[in-house]
Amino acid sequence: MGRIEDLACCLQTFPAWESVSVADLFGWLELELGGSDVLENGILKDGVIFQPVVPKKVVVVCSGTHPFAAWQALARGALLGVSEFFLKLPGDATSSAAIENMAAELKKRGLVKSVRCSFDISPEDWVGAELTVVFGSDETVEFFRKQAGTRFLGYGHRASFGVVFEEDISADSAAAAARDLFCDDQMGCLSPQLFYLVGGEPSSCVRFAEMLAEALRQICAGQSVAAHDTGAAARVHSARREAVFNGLPLICSPSSTDWTVIVDSDSSFKLSCGHRVVFLKHARSLGEVARCVCGYKAHISAVGMSRVEPFDCGATRFCRLGKMSLPRPSWRQDGTLSLADWVSWRSIELD
Repeated sequence: MGRIEDLACCLQTFPAWESVSVADLFGWLELELGGSDVLENGILKDGVIFQPVVPKKVVVVCSGTHPFAAWQALARGALLGVSEFFLKLPGDATSSAAIENMAAELKKRGLVKSVRCSFDISPEDWVGAELTVVFGSDETVEFFRKQAGTRFLGYGHRASFGVVFEEDISADSAAAAARDLFCDDQMGCLSPQLFYLVGGEPSSCVRFAEMLAEALRQICAGQSVAAHDTGAAARVHSARREAVFNGLPLICSPSSTDWTVIVDSDSSFKLSCGHRVVFLKHARSLGEVARCVCGYKAHISAVGMSRVEPFDCGATRFCRLGKMSLPRPSWRQDGTLSLADWVSWRSIELD
């Protein structure tokens, strides 16, 4: 079995990667590097060979609460042929264990030579590194940009939202929206902070709220949902109290903090506290949605839609509802090249 075939088999054992295929990985290389054989042979053009140079060691810093960013980094590096990783783990024990699990699996299969994981990072950990990749807040990215002393890729704060057209309001669209809310406990950069109900009357928000609440109930009835810790529960209760104080219609899980749906008459973009607390807002058109989010435009990552119709809101990814937190391997995070940005290039002039 070749390296790419082995990598596909490895990735298929992890959530969000179950459907990745060998063809997907070859296609990813083709899309970003110009061909699946470019890593070995380079590109010959006008008497010059352009040869990609893969970093031998990469430092990855993860400060989020979900392992997907680190999984993406490990997958990218393994596909390119990075031989050594240092991973600074997030403080969350569950996410850290999931990251270490993938690192160990890649090493066991010989897809990377060395992976070291730690909750701390010191200057010695950068010795030999040629690239630093950081996932976290804008402040975290800037802090490590100053520390790294290598080529640097930083992925800072981003937020996402959903759009449901009035004519698409249905149990199916509500179920898809509920799936997006349950991914990552609504704490990832691809998790929907709110949903805009576009078209029709503002009362459509109440109608969709009832459907979404039912879809969330069904998910909770069909699977074990971990209880929120004290801090998360306090944030949920605070959001609920604020909604009641402001007279906003609210539907929530009656004896837990599992989910909360709030109908908000203020259409401006607003961040949720996460933990499946979601706002429903009305807009007359996609143009009005764009105006509502304009103040946050530089930080919009993805828009999940009941019917995909791209519009100018700053988003770098548009997808169907239900797939917001499950991007394809070739996803261009923050609108950048996810593989090509990892390599540098050298030219060999033959004439």
